[in-house]
Amino acid sequence: MGIALPAFCNFQPKMVKIGMTVWTVTMLVILIICFATFGWVVDYSSFGCDYSLQEVKCSGTTSDLQGDPKDAGDAMAGLGATAFIFLFIDLVILVIFLIGKFQSYNKILLITGMVCVGMAWLFLTAGWGHYSDKKGGLTGSVDYGASFAFTVIMWLCLFPYAFFWFWLFNAGNDAESDQQAQQEGTPSGENYAPDPAVPTYTKENAGDQQHGALEPAGQQASAPPHPPSSQEAPAPEPVHQEPEVPAIAAPAQEHTQV
Repeated sequence: MGIALPAFCNFQPKMVKIGMTVWTVTMLVILIICFATFGWVVDYSSFGCDYSLQEVKCSGTTSDLQGDPKDAGDAMAGLGATAFIFLFIDLVILVIFLIGKFQSYNKILLITGMVCVGMAWLFLTAGWGHYSDKKGGLTGSVDYGASFAFTVIMWLCLFPYAFFWFWLFNAGNDAESDQQAQQEGTPSGENYAPDPAVPTYTKENAGDQQHGALEPAGQQASAPPHPPSSQEAPAPEPVHQEPEVPAIAAPAQEHTQV
């Protein structure tokens, strides 16, 4: 579950990804320009020398750096290039998000992106901090030019840039939590598996089920009668009685006197 952020932080994830992609490209272009141009230390000495990380231009003459200025410039160039590589990795990850690839690895990619932001911030801090501490390898008071200033500005931009990376990670956790809650709230088919003892009726087995239900009744109707058991007493046979014939009285004989 993600951390609850204020209401004004409710952005659209896709718009945030597009904005961060443009933001990353802009920072990379500015850093390339700063690392490749003059303007790190300007108007140094009476000759008005202008320094880059590899060369110095004095009175219209350009020459390579030597000694301490070269060491300071090489350190800044190496640390800045490392920060540039980490920011480029962030750009690749953002492009992957925009084209919708490797969605199953979103969480890993988001963590990688935040780590790259932290490493870019660390190396860029070490770069301009070392260059400023060494004064570009020069002595006395020096004035820093536009290239040094824009490098520091890009370093400051990494703070809100890191916040939006965290916002994407937090939004991804919220979406994952909502999806998990939805899956837990949806009843599983295993909980509603049919009982084998209860017959089910479908279009395919409707006729078979009806035939099977009627078959026992037909078998019961055609079965012979159950013979009486030996314990049951047989019914008494009816006694045949002949109908009685009423007796006819004989007529009385008359006696004659002789």
